[in-house]
Amino acid sequence: AMTSGIRRNPSWYPGLTMKSTFEAFQRHIADTTPESGCPKPCKIEGCETAVWGTKCWSNVQWVLTNGIYAHPDWYPGLSSASPREAIQDNIRAKDSDICPKPACNAQPFTPVTLYCWAVVLPSGYELPLN
Repeated sequence: AMTSGIRRNPSWYPGLTMKSTFEAFQRHIADTTPESGCPKPCKIEGCETAVWGTKCWSNVQWVLTNGIYAHPDWYPGLSSASPREAIQDNIRAKDSDICPKPACNAQPFTPVTLYCWAVVLPSGYELPLN
């Protein structure tokens, strides 16, 4: 949905763009395709999950690909398998100038079907292909 679906069939995703958040696509899938088993995302008041291109996203990415391995003592309770949202909230707790808002929809929230995950997740914790 987030990578090729919206390009091929933009009319299937009214109100969404290639830059819409994971949560926005998840909400759309949950609302329009209830048989998918994809739950609506949880929403924390005033939250904003880091998006590609922001200082917060870059720092989260660095922690997941370098920092957690080079300095595990800086990230107690976290690992390379920790959700991006947990990393974001950890960074925010240390320096709210880097990540000024708490992450939305911390993962895992509830078990989801493979369909939901495959349709909504544009990539893993690897760097984007753009």
